[in-house]
Amino acid sequence: MFDEDKSQSYLSTAADWLKNIAALYGNHPYNILVELGRKAQQDGVIIGILLHQGETNTGDQQWPNNVKKIYDRLIYDLHLDPTKVPLFVGEVVNDDVGGSCAYHNNIIANVPNIIPNSYVIKSNGLPSGGDNLHFSAQSYREFGKRYVEAMLSILESQNNEETNENNPNPNFHIYLAFGQSNMDDAGEIESQDLSIFERFKMMPAVDFPSKQRYKGNWYTSVPPLCRETSGLSPCYYFGRELVSNLPEEITVGIINVAVPGCSIDLFDQDLCQNYLASAADWLQNFAKSYNNDPYQSLIDAAKIAQKDGVIKGVLLHQGETNNGDPNWPGKVKKIYNKMLNDLGLNGNDVALLVGETVNADIGGACSLHNNVIANIPNVIPNSYVVKSNGLAHKGDRLHFTSESYLIFGKRYAEVMLNVLRGEGN
Repeated sequence: MFDEDKSQSYLSTAADWLKNIAALYGNHPYNILVELGRKAQQDGVIIGILLHQGETNTGDQQWPNNVKKIYDRLIYDLHLDPTKVPLFVGEVVNDDVGGSCAYHNNIIANVPNIIPNSYVIKSNGLPSGGDNLHFSAQSYREFGKRYVEAMLSILESQNNEETNENNPNPNFHIYLAFGQSNMDDAGEIESQDLSIFERFKMMPAVDFPSKQRYKGNWYTSVPPLCRETSGLSPCYYFGRELVSNLPEEITVGIINVAVPGCSIDLFDQDLCQNYLASAADWLQNFAKSYNNDPYQSLIDAAKIAQKDGVIKGVLLHQGETNNGDPNWPGKVKKIYNKMLNDLGLNGNDVALLVGETVNADIGGACSLHNNVIANIPNVIPNSYVVKSNGLAHKGDRLHFTSESYLIFGKRYAEVMLNVLRGEGN
């Protein structure tokens, strides 16, 4: 009912009494909630979301993921910081008082594993009104207090975190990566790419359900790094090379947001929606995984990451779709500067590393763009070009081979190591 992608189909087969209730919300309860939420934001700040539902979905193993989809959309539609807006999920009538849907509490217990910053409100000892489904009036009073106790505990924890927020670990170096297909993990993953480097972490900007990796959380880096259906990109060997050459107390983390085939305009929030409106269906489908705003997905993840470490650099590989566009460096500068502003960063402390497309020396289809990329350091201070000469393509003259991604990632790392040493290129 609250999933806008499914609500109308659900209502079409619902009982009349349920349709009548839904009609009070214009048959779109979710939209009404968002509309009222936006009005409320004119007067105050949203600090939590409460949910009690599940009897109708008793035992549905997908229920936590369905809840996550709705919660994530609420966060996006209301422009909220998920680290500041916890989700509280109440149990159904418990089996200790004969709850007829008590099995669903086993499903509810999994919500904190699926949704960061979510909490279960226990219903043990709260009797029903006699139908084993609905709580008694006194139980509702007690249940409400339990929600409040959980919220107060979180507020206290947040206050303590805010006290320490200005002290992220200076030895946790974070890098943001964005671009199109060559940054999207386009290479085939081979056995040599699966070695574990504990000091190299990744934070997904989208969920990897099959790999049990969820956005906004740190994991030890193993490809793919962009999305669960991707492959190998330069980011992986960039991180491996850094941790192999930096002191042991340094940990490296990376966040990778990329959309195959996209123009640089996709990362410009002033142009993104108009660009997507006329984009191919397959590209729109990639963008949907970022709620149609890849730039914001990158920023949201970066803000979470800043609580743990310090952003040291930005990696970019994009340009095939903008091949030869002389305005491209200015477009990149606009996006980079907005990143700095949105994340409270100083450009002198955050290097921009821009990789070349498949080079002319091996017949790159978009090698003309490397002449444009060469102008980046003249347009953006503290920016550097990562050369692609000699790196083989997969046969399409556009995408590098897995071996080339390995070397390319190391080249990105070599440039960054020189920046960290104060030597630049």
